[in-house]
This record gives sequence, structure tokens and C-alpha cells, in this order.
Amino acid sequence: MKVQPLSRRHFLRLTSIASTGLFLGFGLGCAEQAGPLKHKPTVRSAQLSAFLNIDTDGLITLIYKKTEMGQGVRTLAAVVVAEELDAPLAQIRVVNPSPSSTYGGMETGGSYTAAYTFNAVRGHLATVRQMLCQAAAQQWGVALNACATEQGRVVNRHTGETLGYGALAEAAAKLTPPTSAPTKQKQQLRLLGKSHPNQHNRDMVTGQAKYGIDHAIDGMLHASLVRAPVVGGRLLSFDDTECRTVPGFVRAVAIEGTQVSDFPEYIRSSVAVLATNSWSAMQAAQKLQVEWQLGQNQEFASVGYMQELRDLAQLPGLVFREEGTLESAMAAADQVLNAEYSGPFLAHAPMEPMNCTASLSAERCEIWVPCHAQNRLLEAVKSITGLAEDAIQIHTTLIGGSFGRRLQVDYAIEALLISSAAAAPVKLVWSREQDMRFACYRSPYVQKLSGAVKDGRIVAWEQRIACSSVWKLREPQMLENGLDFTVFMPAKIMAYAIPNIRMSQHITALPVPLAWWRASYPTINYTVQECFLDELIRASGRDPFEARLELLADDQQPIEVPWKEGWGSDVIERGRMARVLRELKAKSGWQDAKSPGQGRGIAAIVYSGTYVAQMVELSVRDNELKLERVVCVVDCGFALNPDNVRAQMEGGIIFGLSAALFGEISFAAGQVQQSNFHDYRILTLAQTPAIEVHIIESDAGVSGVGEPGTHPIMAATCNAIFDACGLRIRDLPIATKLSVV
Repeated sequence: MKVQPLSRRHFLRLTSIASTGLFLGFGLGCAEQAGPLKHKPTVRSAQLSAFLNIDTDGLITLIYKKTEMGQGVRTLAAVVVAEELDAPLAQIRVVNPSPSSTYGGMETGGSYTAAYTFNAVRGHLATVRQMLCQAAAQQWGVALNACATEQGRVVNRHTGETLGYGALAEAAAKLTPPTSAPTKQKQQLRLLGKSHPNQHNRDMVTGQAKYGIDHAIDGMLHASLVRAPVVGGRLLSFDDTECRTVPGFVRAVAIEGTQVSDFPEYIRSSVAVLATNSWSAMQAAQKLQVEWQLGQNQEFASVGYMQELRDLAQLPGLVFREEGTLESAMAAADQVLNAEYSGPFLAHAPMEPMNCTASLSAERCEIWVPCHAQNRLLEAVKSITGLAEDAIQIHTTLIGGSFGRRLQVDYAIEALLISSAAAAPVKLVWSREQDMRFACYRSPYVQKLSGAVKDGRIVAWEQRIACSSVWKLREPQMLENGLDFTVFMPAKIMAYAIPNIRMSQHITALPVPLAWWRASYPTINYTVQECFLDELIRASGRDPFEARLELLADDQQPIEVPWKEGWGSDVIERGRMARVLRELKAKSGWQDAKSPGQGRGIAAIVYSGTYVAQMVELSVRDNELKLERVVCVVDCGFALNPDNVRAQMEGGIIFGLSAALFGEISFAAGQVQQSNFHDYRILTLAQTPAIEVHIIESDAGVSGVGEPGTHPIMAATCNAIFDACGLRIRDLPIATKLSVV
């Protein structure tokens, strides 16, 4: 088939098993009516909906559109099924479908998965449970309320007779779904709210878990890409003569690149070196002789770009929040503080490097990929190949870490293009060095802040944000009047009641591919705000806890902050923020005596409906920083799996500490200077502090925990360093100022 060039498309924000039984077309969430699914089970089964299959032996399969990347969502989904269907966990499996209009959006991100699973999935399962009871009631000739469910069976309340779900599934599938079916009340739940181990733990520990990098198909070639060293560079010529000396080398093929601003993805101009095994492909790639036209970006340097941001931050930007009279408050203040904060490019650096296996023919495309933006990939494949949706199969594998990186699908498109050029199935694996040097990065930033204190209270706040934008680079139509709400919204929802506020934004162009980074802009804005707030509080002579609590004004009503039109809003509850701070103060030993050189710092945030406050305890002696303890308090509403909440908080804290201490990607002569974990360091086990996580009992709705643990930790660490030795960290990473031991 002729592969079409990549076209610029608007991002479709749409949020496997075909049955031998009957199909009902009621959906889940925003899904449309479904057609037949693409995989056939090995035993006879009934498809109760597009999202649920029940085999005759009682095995329940949930077709689940959220991706497992180590955050435990498949385990959560299985527990929700067991809970709402009254079925044993051992009888439940969870699989990802191939993306299609049947399932709506399959993107996993934003810390929304827990709420989606608890709300939309439970409602769907309640409907299925009622249909199973209706089928049993018809068979027994009794009223629906005479039927109950337990352990994967419907029970006749009058006689004690039971029918297994497998025996009822086909009859249930013929029924018209009820218009409403009640989910269980909180007091009826027997599994949710209790800790459950990750269902993949044993396979992960024993090495049996299969990630994308483990996948293999018959007849595939292995590919290693030699990419243009500079963004926008173009291939002039290549010579594979020396490659032919490597056993297993097959051939080399050119892959045409795109522009960095192209949508759906930027693909570097490159040469794919093909071999019969991955080692030969990588060895042969090192022998390839290539001539590049590097282009204008060979002069790009991060030092110069950071200066551009600094210059912009000195100027008023596009205002996105303004309250009170800032200038008057500043003029009447007892103290006015000014500060500049900055942070570098950051890589995601997941343990599993980018990889994909692709097989393309004239009639069909099949892809095996660790990805959590399946709809984005589907649209790209349709655009490139011209194939219809039903001729495209995308298998989602387990993911060995993402942190937002795999919301981009460039590596999968590369594998597809190589498969087309090679006319064979191809497995592409990036090396660790490629994963570091040719990635998509979190934007650097510079922020200029001014604040005023009068009578011991913070009365004025100005914040100027200068950074680059994922949307400005890839989807500029998403900006409104030059403003990118994904950049400014985390700053705008600052919960503290400061009477005079002005916040503005500068968004710059950037010739480097960007991506979301464990909630990129929340991490940036929360770090800056919580650090500068600490500066103002210390200048006022107040206690960091008490001053924050005063600013939160517990008795105020929730504050609704709208996003871009059609995107909903955030709701800020100052009372919940105050509650996590009070709990943190009680749990952390904040007022305990400190040894010389020891410091404590705090920070608090709200993200995706989850409230998190953290305290860092550390010591600084002889210019050496030692992390000692982190105490974290989280209010995520109803904690569905408390052990997993703790694990996600701990992982987020370590991820954020690694970035704060060491994280930095720098460019010189258009090229990334870091290459591996020796120069893009992460926290070691010996450097990791003791971490305590306390979960607040809450009547609020379910909210996510995948990202919020990362957000306060950078600021809490910087604030603790100031408390320990008087050094105010405004320019990350910390390791450029202190030695971390």
C-alpha cells in the first residue's frame, strides 16, 4: 500500500473481544453504539454490552479503556467489577480494547481514571447486575426484588436456589437494559475502601509480566533508528557498507521526517537499520555513515532560551487573573518582595524506553505498543495509511513507566513507517541514550513574582509566567487570545485568599518537541507559588502553617474556576485544604526541636479534586544536603484502595524529589547534552528519605492520585533548605548548589 505523508490534524479528544453470544449496544461514558469486537474468546460467552463479556463458565471480562502503567488501574477495575457484580475477584479479568468509536476516548491521564472507574464503570455494572437478576427472575417466575446476588450467582431469596452468571448471561443479553439501576451505597461496599495488592505484582517480581519491549511476532525484523542529531535536520545521504559486516544485518531504509510543529507528532528525519535481532540492529546502526543538513536549529542553546524567558518575565504579560488594586496595595505595604524563579527542560526517563511492534499490509495494520493515547495513535494510523478503523488493530501492552511521555505516539508512528518501508513486520526499540536525547520534554520556565506584606499579612501578589507551550507548538488553534489555559490554570486556582492579585502569561515559540510531564504546568506553578508564599510568610515573621491557614478562610463557600469553554471547571474548597494542613501539622512533629543544620518545609496543593500537603525534613551541613523524612497528608475523597493511594503518593514524591534535586536537560549546538542516568540522575535508594503517607477519611467524591504527590514536594524541599541554612533555592535543580548525600 502507499503510505500517505503525515497530515496536520486536530487532536480528537475522545475520551477485545467479539462474542459468540448476543450483543447489546448500550455503552459506557461517551461511547457510541458498538459493532462486533475484534477478538474471539475460546469458550462460549454472552456479551452483556460492548464493555462486558460473561463466559458460560462464569469468567467475567471487562473491556476497559484505561491503561495500566504501574498505577494499579487494572486492579482497581477488577475490584470495582467484583464489588458491583458481587463476583469473586478470581473470576474477573480486565483487558484493553483496540481504540474505536465504540469506546470513546481511551486516553489515560490527568489523574481522572479512579473517578471515571468508580462512577461511570460502576453505573454500567449496576445495569448489568440488574439484567442478570431480571433473567433469573423470569426463569424462576418471581418478582425482581426476590433476587439477590453473591459470589457470581443470583440467589432466590425465597427458596435459596441459585443460578450462576454464566448460565444467565445469554438470557440477560436479550433483555432491554433498564433505564436506571442503583449502584451500591457506600455502607454496602465490601471491597472498595480496602487495600488490594496489584494483580500484576507476582508477574512483575518473577519477570513474567509482558511489556511492549517483550513483544515478538513471527517474521519480524528489528529496527534501530539513526536520527538527525538536531531538531529539523534533514537526511542528505547514507552509506551502509560497514553495516554489512555485522552478522544479522538486513538493510537500511530512509524515513522522511516532519516539522516539529506538525500534528499528530514530530518525526525526526532518520535511517532505520534493520536486522534479525535487536543487538545486531544497534551494532550496525553505529557503523552507518550519514550526512545531515542540520538546519537553523543547530544554533539552539538552552542558555540563550532561558535568557529570553528572563527578559520576557520582566514585562507585563497577557493577564488571566486580576482582583483588587495591585499597585495601591503594593504602595501601602510594609514590605515588598521580588523574586525570580526558574527551572530547566526535564525528561520523563521511564525505565522502559520507547518501543513498538508494527505490521502493515495493503489491507491491515496491527500494532503492539505501550501507549496511553490510543485514539491519538488511531487517528495518526488512519491518516498515514488511509485504512478504515476496522482494518486497524492496536494492542495496548503493559507500560514500564510513562509520566506523560507516552501520551505522544511518535515512536509508534516510526515503527509503522519502518514497517511500510521494509514491507515486513518491525519491532523498534529506542536505546536509553536515544530515549534521553530524542524525547519530548517538559517546558523550562522563568517566573517573576512580587508580593506585599502589611501588618503581618500578605495583601498583594503579582505573578508573571514565561515558558513554552505544548499547544502553541502543536495545536495553536487551542489557544484563546494568545492564552494557553493548560499553562495558567494551575496558577489561577491558587486557593489562598489574597485580596490583590494579578497573574499574566508569556508563551514563546520553541524549536524543541514538548510533552506533558506528570502534569507539567501544575508542577511548575505550584512549586513557584508555594516557594514564594514561604518567602512572604517568613518575611512577615509568621509560622508557615498558621499563615496559610489564615489565608484559607475555612468558612468560605467552594470557589468554581472555569476552564476553557466546554472543558468544565475546577472547584476549590479552602476548608479541605486547611484540613490537610492541620493534619500535616499534627502528624509531622513540626514544632519538635531541631538539631543544628536541620530544617523543615511545607507545601500544599489541590489538583484534580485531590488535596495534598507535605512536609520535608532534611539537614544541610558543610554544603551537603541529606533528606531525612517526608510526611504527606492526602484527601482524595473516598480512597478506593488505600495501599495504592500510599504507593502513588510515595512514587510521586520520589519522582518529584529526583527532578528537584537533579533534573536538567540542556541543549548546546541544537543537541541534548545528557544521555543516560549518570548525567540525568534520579534519587537512589540510599538518598531516599523515610516517607509517611496519611490518608484523610473524607466524604468527598473519588479523585485521582497519580500526579498530585509530585506537585508539592519540590517546594517543600526548597522551603526546608531555607529553614536549615538560610539558602533560598529559586533556580532548579538543587544539586547545582548543594551536594546531595
